[in-house]
Amino acid sequence: MMRGHRLSKFHMHQASSVLRSHTKLAATKISRPFCSNATPPSAEQPRRLPTLFAGAAGGLLGGLVGIGGGAVVVPLLTHFTRMTHHQAVGTSTAAVVMTGTAGCASFGTSGAVDIVAAVAIASTAMLAAGAGAKLTSRFSGVQLARVFAVFQLSVAPLVPLKSAL
Repeated sequence: MMRGHRLSKFHMHQASSVLRSHTKLAATKISRPFCSNATPPSAEQPRRLPTLFAGAAGGLLGGLVGIGGGAVVVPLLTHFTRMTHHQAVGTSTAAVVMTGTAGCASFGTSGAVDIVAAVAIASTAMLAAGAGAKLTSRFSGVQLARVFAVFQLSVAPLVPLKSAL
């Protein structure tokens, strides 16, 4: 297995170039929804300071303990901004691209990335994420929030048991 291999400067440069090009592409398409059935934004724009705080909290906890930033970001966005639950999930999911790249750069340069495992996880997660995103359209915002709450309550007892499992 390829544990502990450091990412080369070439690979880091390539990842950085891809991120910059995708960021520019996303910025040019920001005025129209990504999906034809996307939830329309609320009349008021989300408050920026709580949005920045949600990103900082999600990134810090995600990098510190390895939890998905969405577990922190989605509740913060729905509670402190004017985003619907659908918008918060979509926004958090889109942000994963950038936060994942930053985390990969940091952990990769210190030799803490198992490339084979990362590719396996990413390939299956990409398939499942598409299915999950389509599935959210079957739920109202309240139902989606309840599904999210049940998930969080289900995994919460596993956190203190993580080292024993």
